[in-house]
Amino acid sequence: MAIEFDPVKNAKNKEKHGISLAEAKGFEFGTAIIIVDDRQEYDETRYIAYGYIADRLHVLVWGLSS
Repeated sequence: MAIEFDPVKNAKNKEKHGISLAEAKGFEFGTAIIIVDDRQEYDETRYIAYGYIADRLHVLVWGLSS
């Protein structure tokens, strides 16, 4: 999966959560629980995934445009 993100958002994420968005490359999608975020109408299909990067549980949220 190609990962694209805004450098400003990445800096905020590192400050708030202590992890770079680039580290999502190590996310273990094979064992993750992934759901569609349909809590509201978005301009894209949004997903929430619960899974591991190394030995730590993380939550990933991302969107895909149609």
